[in-house]
Amino acid sequence: MHVELASAWNCDGVLLALLDLEVLRERAWTVQPDDGFETMQLHFIGNGLGSTGAWESIASASGGEGRLRHDLRRGDIPTYDGFMRLLRTDGTELTSSAKPVRDGCPPV
Repeated sequence: MHVELASAWNCDGVLLALLDLEVLRERAWTVQPDDGFETMQLHFIGNGLGSTGAWESIASASGGEGRLRHDLRRGDIPTYDGFMRLLRTDGTELTSSAKPVRDGCPPV
């Protein structure tokens, strides 16, 4: 399996992660529907986390359409350094490559 963070957005105070899941079937990667086993991770620096910082999972909701959401307006996320990645929570612990979080909303 392969999980990819296609893009990350801060859309009007809501973090959005657009993701793609692929499974290897008969030597070909096949797109798989969002199965709800992904969570967002943000990269934090400072506050005793060392010079490289740390990745921390945050609560996120999936609508099953390849997007994860977290409402920043709840005020439960301290300042992070602008990078996001995805973590599979199905026991594989696969992670995507990190992407910068863009300000604005994704194109429709």
